[in-house]
Amino acid sequence: MYVFDGLAPFVKKEEMAKRFGKKVKSGKDYFNLRDRAVKDPSLSFTLSELEKAWKARKDMAGPYEYDHANVLRWVKDNGIEHYGSIAEADQQLVRLEIGGIIDGIITEDSDIAVLKAMTVFSKM
Repeated sequence: MYVFDGLAPFVKKEEMAKRFGKKVKSGKDYFNLRDRAVKDPSLSFTLSELEKAWKARKDMAGPYEYDHANVLRWVKDNGIEHYGSIAEADQQLVRLEIGGIIDGIITEDSDIAVLKAMTVFSKM
């Protein structure tokens, strides 16, 4: 079962804008290669281009909307049970884990540990 994180609360608006700006700046090479590949799927890329794009993607520090869309498409295509949270899902996920409904949580949010999550996968 997958639970997709919901929208951040309004009080985090400025922080979210700052994070988005950092992602776009640090991921420039990734976005460039991705956009070229989307426009023309027949393109080939050199190992150097791929390594540069991969480094930029890692430097983005967390998933991007495009990543979420791809994961959502994958779970739908494979018939995997999934839910979207109305708001940030951290507390709901910890409660689901404590209740034995889910086995673990995949997240980039460090506050999940403070909420006493037991099995957390991060930086995947």
